[in-house]
Amino acid sequence: MLSIPAPIFRKRRGRPKSVAAAPATPINRITSVVLREDQVTVEILFSPGTVVTGVNDPDNNFFVNYPGGQTASNTAQIVGPAWVRLVLSDQIDPPSTWEVDSVDLFTFETGVFAGPNGGDVVFP
Repeated sequence: MLSIPAPIFRKRRGRPKSVAAAPATPINRITSVVLREDQVTVEILFSPGTVVTGVNDPDNNFFVNYPGGQTASNTAQIVGPAWVRLVLSDQIDPPSTWEVDSVDLFTFETGVFAGPNGGDVVFP
């Protein structure tokens, strides 16, 4: 007579655990402010997905504080969807900080400025 072994049943170990995705960086948020080698050109980089459509009155709304005082820019250039270039009135030295005085400084394709309103300038 042929003997058939009993089937082996696998134990259920509960529900499979889902892997939580990392939270997405909100759009319209400044990720860094970088000074170029000429010490007057500042590049503002935004989080991925941001589309900047305008820069409003930068000389009254964006400032850089440095050991010699405070400076601003009267010109702004949108270099890419999430990249703005400003040319400051004065050369700056480290350590320096930047500040946004108005949430109306930038105009975006969707949404509003998500901050931050200040931080350190990154030097080359």
